[in-house]
Amino acid sequence: MIKHGTWILLLSLLGLASCGGTTSSKTGSSSSGSNQAPSIHGYQDSVTLAFGKSWNALEGVSASDPEDGDLTDKITLSVDPNDLGIAGGIITGDLAGEYLIKYSVSDTEGLSDAQWTTLTVSPKESEGTLLKQYATEDLDSWSSPEGSGVTIQNEKAGISFAQSAVSASASTAKRSLGYLTASSYRLELGLSSDQEGLSLSGEVLGNKADWTLTMSLASYSLDFTVTEAAAATLTLSFPTSVFSIALSSLKLTDLSKTDSLVETSFDPTGYALRLDKNATASLVSGEGYVGMDVSSYPDAGNNWALGFAKASTYAITSGTAYTLSITLDVRYAQYYEFMVQPNVWGPDDQRTAYQSGTLVKGVNELSLNFTADKSVANAFFEFYLGTDGRASGENENQLLKLTAFTLTPSGAATGLVVLSKDYMGVADPEIALYNSAPGAGTLFYQEGHLVYDITAFGASDWMNKVQFKNAVLTSVATYRFSFVVSATSALKFGFYVSSTLGEWNPVISDSAVAVSSEATKHTYTFAFGATSATSYDLFFQFGGNSGTNCVALSDIIVEQLA
Repeated sequence: MIKHGTWILLLSLLGLASCGGTTSSKTGSSSSGSNQAPSIHGYQDSVTLAFGKSWNALEGVSASDPEDGDLTDKITLSVDPNDLGIAGGIITGDLAGEYLIKYSVSDTEGLSDAQWTTLTVSPKESEGTLLKQYATEDLDSWSSPEGSGVTIQNEKAGISFAQSAVSASASTAKRSLGYLTASSYRLELGLSSDQEGLSLSGEVLGNKADWTLTMSLASYSLDFTVTEAAAATLTLSFPTSVFSIALSSLKLTDLSKTDSLVETSFDPTGYALRLDKNATASLVSGEGYVGMDVSSYPDAGNNWALGFAKASTYAITSGTAYTLSITLDVRYAQYYEFMVQPNVWGPDDQRTAYQSGTLVKGVNELSLNFTADKSVANAFFEFYLGTDGRASGENENQLLKLTAFTLTPSGAATGLVVLSKDYMGVADPEIALYNSAPGAGTLFYQEGHLVYDITAFGASDWMNKVQFKNAVLTSVATYRFSFVVSATSALKFGFYVSSTLGEWNPVISDSAVAVSSEATKHTYTFAFGATSATSYDLFFQFGGNSGTNCVALSDIIVEQLA
């Protein structure tokens, strides 16, 4: 059953891998008196396993010792990184990547032998190069907790770890962070506990951080440096006491680029207003903010004639990924558009980043992730205001205050991306929801799906949209796009892949996708002929229904073919 609630979204790992090559080693090979070390035979140097299939790693493998004889039943197996389960020598390939399978055996005198097989698990249903996969978080990302008493399960607001009785020893849980190149990194976790002052520690590649949790959701970080490329795993070590811990977000950032633009002075001389079509407003500033006091909005039908812009000398580089974090405080709910331009109030085709949505009354924390498709010598950051949401009797001017502004290069891709932070009041960096009045609805995660619970449809078709951001299409290539969808009742359902929300320039679209209560996979192939890498967004849109509906999406994949 689909239920209402908050949701959590985890983008897939791209190019997940472990240590490359095949290694062989013999430990304790020297003689102890006349005793000689055992040896392992029949293992394979490399094995390729299809996603979801199983392999008997012990089949045909034996061990012998000159003194102890047959030691085949003494062979033990381990996997590095520890992301695949082993049961009776059977390994199931439920996570794509490259792994080292270690065979170990020891004789009665303590001499031992170890050999390795490189296991490659192929990506799921992937015949091309996976560019972006929007999938939902599940427990397969984490190993089963080691030790006694700790359980792990999915929750609407994240993942929970719990221990119902005092344990004699500490338990741990692990999650692969993928194959990291040499650089400096920061791992950030959104954590909360059922009690104040609970201790938790995290460790990555020998770097450890000890955290003291609170009952309120907070961010905890671990900085570490990778000197040589390696497969990295996060290990959480839990206390021995009774506890419940919620993990609500996980983010890994490459810190190699630190050239950020941060607003500190809030000097109004660095800002400008656009007042067209009889709009009137004034710049205002105070301790820790700059903004505008709106006396009157533009004439009807000219929603985007009222603007607020920040000038800068900051240089944006084409092909570089950026994260822009903004905090806005508004007196009334407000529809907005935001963009990054090379010239103040420049035309739409010059912008290198775009976002739109609705500001709620009060404080709004916005996050925009984008990859610049052009270089900009002096970036301008522009807000445009649409209609506001004043209720009857609310006659004060609209007041917008900018209280925080930070633009940061995201750095090189790390292979790990972000869980949704919607529950923290922070707009998710990879997904957005658009409900044009009277359209209304919410997004949440439920049982492996991203669910759009539509409580009201717009005045016309396609007024309810879900946007997935920043699917990079490279030059002159063929792509395959697929997704799985179901709905509780009939409705109009379409999609398009386009560079902006407000312009109709799709590289592929379909306004008549068949949807039923049965989950159905839809697949499309299209050619893209751009001459340079370009960031495009994917939009799902809905209509044709005057009631309510619940749409479940999963396995949304964009692949580059030949």
